[in-house]
Amino acid sequence: MTDGHAQREVSLRPLGVVAGNGSLPQMVLKGALREDRRVVVAGLRGEVHDEVLQMANEAQEFALGSLAAIIDFLKSKGCEEVIFIGGVSKARLFNHLKLDRGALKVLWRLRSFQDDHGLRMVAGLFEEAGLKVLDARLYLQDATVPVGVVTAKSKPNRTEKKDIQLGFELLRQLSPVDVGQTLVLRGGVILAVEAIEGTNACIARAGELGSHGKHPLGANGLVVVKGTKSGQDVRLDLPTIGPQTIEAARAAGVTVLAVEAERTLFVKPQKTIQLCEEAQIALVGVKILREGGAAHD
Repeated sequence: MTDGHAQREVSLRPLGVVAGNGSLPQMVLKGALREDRRVVVAGLRGEVHDEVLQMANEAQEFALGSLAAIIDFLKSKGCEEVIFIGGVSKARLFNHLKLDRGALKVLWRLRSFQDDHGLRMVAGLFEEAGLKVLDARLYLQDATVPVGVVTAKSKPNRTEKKDIQLGFELLRQLSPVDVGQTLVLRGGVILAVEAIEGTNACIARAGELGSHGKHPLGANGLVVVKGTKSGQDVRLDLPTIGPQTIEAARAAGVTVLAVEAERTLFVKPQKTIQLCEEAQIALVGVKILREGGAAHD
């Protein structure tokens, strides 16, 4: 058997996808199907889009908290690998969560209800069952924000660069408490920190609090900083930006959106950049030095 045939057989093994909301599940499915993977989707009810279910070779919806049922379903379809992709409304977790035996097993192991710890416990449960958890970026070619100023016309000024630097340093310091992935600043003042409401609501709240009035340092716009937390498992949760983020930023009076380069997923890149240019928002990809520093072009 040639290497080509061996690779082909591997690629035809079914790939499990646990899919939440947003455009990323569809992007992952397109990438996997292009590589001839047979895709089996376990869609989270109330979150997954119908288009994702229709694209899959096989699909079934599951209630939030049905971890054991999802594992049983994927294994029954021959899956040995799984990708977690898409969002889940945190408010829904509080209001519509029903736990099966798998979810209860995770709950018993939790030391806290922080996002990262809980997600790692979920991944561990799947891997114990023989399902290897893959990084979604394997099927998201060229779908991360590159290093440097991405927008051609809009660039951060000196004050905004200081806010970018401060914002990423604050995110680093907040990592141990697992608050969120987004901060909004204006001239050295922290206006909002993402919590349960999500990125777009965080940006909107910052706009209500601090986009009006004259700043003593001449900082006229808001700076949004978004990145991964120290030790975050990138197989399970990566920052994401797309057209909806830019629309929220435009409405709030944002002038700079700085995200962690190569670790922030880019939904509809061309459309996102176009919207940034139209709104005069500088989009910046910042390369994080994991020892604690940050640099951007």
